[in-house]
Amino acid sequence: MRFYHFLSGLLLIVLSFVVYAEQSINHELQTLKQKSLLLDRDLLILDDKIKKPFSIYLSQMTDAKFVLEVMTIKLDDKPLTIHNYTDLERKALKNGGAQLIYKGVLADGTHKIIAYYRSNKDYQGGAEFEFNKSSDSQSIEISINRGESKESRLQPKLSIQAVKNDNSITASVAYRHLKYLKDAQPNIDILSQVLKAQKLNKLGVFSVDAQLIKGQLYLDKGLHIEAGEIFKKIINNPAASKKLQNEARFYLGKSYYHSEKYEAALALLIKVNEPVSKSVRAELQHLYSLILMSQGKYKEAALYLRNNWWKAPGNWDLYKRLNLGVALIHSNEQKAGFDLIRKLGQKKPEDKEAKSLVDKANQSLGYLLLNQNKPEQARSYLEKVSLNGAYSNLALLGAGWASARLQQYNQAVVPWMELQKNDIRDIPVQESMLTVPYAFEQMGLLKKAVRYYQNSVNVYEKELVDLTSSMESIRQDFLKTDLLKLNVASESVWLKSVNEVSTSESLRYIKQLIEDADFFNLLLNFREATLLKINADQKVEKISDIQMHLLQELGSDNLKESEKHRDQIKFIKILAADLLKRSNMMQLKAQENIDLIVLQMKASALKLLALRKVKLDVYLVQSRLALAQSYDRLNP
Repeated sequence: MRFYHFLSGLLLIVLSFVVYAEQSINHELQTLKQKSLLLDRDLLILDDKIKKPFSIYLSQMTDAKFVLEVMTIKLDDKPLTIHNYTDLERKALKNGGAQLIYKGVLADGTHKIIAYYRSNKDYQGGAEFEFNKSSDSQSIEISINRGESKESRLQPKLSIQAVKNDNSITASVAYRHLKYLKDAQPNIDILSQVLKAQKLNKLGVFSVDAQLIKGQLYLDKGLHIEAGEIFKKIINNPAASKKLQNEARFYLGKSYYHSEKYEAALALLIKVNEPVSKSVRAELQHLYSLILMSQGKYKEAALYLRNNWWKAPGNWDLYKRLNLGVALIHSNEQKAGFDLIRKLGQKKPEDKEAKSLVDKANQSLGYLLLNQNKPEQARSYLEKVSLNGAYSNLALLGAGWASARLQQYNQAVVPWMELQKNDIRDIPVQESMLTVPYAFEQMGLLKKAVRYYQNSVNVYEKELVDLTSSMESIRQDFLKTDLLKLNVASESVWLKSVNEVSTSESLRYIKQLIEDADFFNLLLNFREATLLKINADQKVEKISDIQMHLLQELGSDNLKESEKHRDQIKFIKILAADLLKRSNMMQLKAQENIDLIVLQMKASALKLLALRKVKLDVYLVQSRLALAQSYDRLNP
């Protein structure tokens, strides 16, 4: 008994240490992200100090029917840039954003810009502008503006002008550019640009508005504490507009939600009133109902959604209908809930996200009906789930069991046979290796049953060999090498690259491992730490190049510069040395975190794969036993 207490105490200490280690790494990553952002900001400022860039911005104020297709710009009669617009970029411009269409180095002196656009109706407009480039940074703004006449609304006027060195004008351009970046490039990290604009005091009267953008970007980066402080300041700022304060309340509530402070989140979200943007209003209702349901308050969630019913934009309307359907089913209003989800499942999805939601609705309804012993109805919904989506395997398995409950084994075998074509590493596929011969057995097709049971034994034995080999590879520390093959740099493709690395022995089961929330969080931490390391490496390389360039300038005998300019170069050299020192420290810290996270991932992966091995062992025993019994029945 004493040994048992000792062992329990030891286990508690180990678990406490693991939790503490994970919390410590999370805190370290947040600190490193903040330092990395400040480094990015300072490097952007240093780059501008050295290059004194020439910038061209584009803005538009046109009718809704005007669709910008192409913008062409020439500088001194030579092509400078041709830009074809995406839907996101067009939307960002119509929302009042200013696009930085060109940024580069330009020699001092007189220059001429020619710019012209082409719209969706093949309307064109253009203008030219002469200006004198000084030795300082300089900006030009191209504007596309509607006129009063019908013709000018269809074919708006293009004008070009220099951005005056006036605080209110430069602040407007700087803020509108940040707005554009946020709307047009949602997958690009622009937080360092916001920090740069704030550091240089470029935002003027738009400072509070920019704070909201900054808070949202901090929230997206997982910096919930920093984001929360920003939103609190906006809420308590008398200079902030009502709309800004309301949206700050929403985002603060969202940060509380991510920090699992559900009561605090609900208390804030309920205070959000009009005016707010449609997207904020839609996400607010989704989030509020989600929190209520997570607390088991389904009746409150259903009442809230019914009392605040409206046609939400985009896929938010689908989320709202799914949430209400689930809330009603758990509030003893099953018929109303089923009807709502059934109608949702009948919708034709417009994109991948909508398709996934419709599949989820049909699968959820199917399994609810299956659990209520209504197999025929359940099957009708499970058969609607697409065969190439995230829910296909479970839907195929459930559709087979629905038919089996109706004793229609000839129909049950069809989705189960389809399921066997899929990845054997997925649990539903592994289960189908037993269900197919079981169906043949129930139909009296014993020869087929024996053949398929034998096949299941062979498949399970091979899978056990592969699983054991993968676990051994992890134990031998191949995990880190294989994880580094992940394409972590791109937000849009890094999860897709999981498919590619699953060919590596240590990561053969990574797609299955990330179904576990804890392991997935570790993978996210690994990506964050790796991105920080890559970012630090790039900074070191860039700053080293800057230092080499500065040394060449200072050591040049042919350079005839004023003493003041040489002093400026020396000052920039000191700044570069400081940035290099901070970047080198960032490299070391990021690498330390990568090593610690990989150790945690190793322990987690081995634990999860050991559980899979137990399940596989059970399947193998069951298949061998069923094979022997079927063989005996075939040969009495």
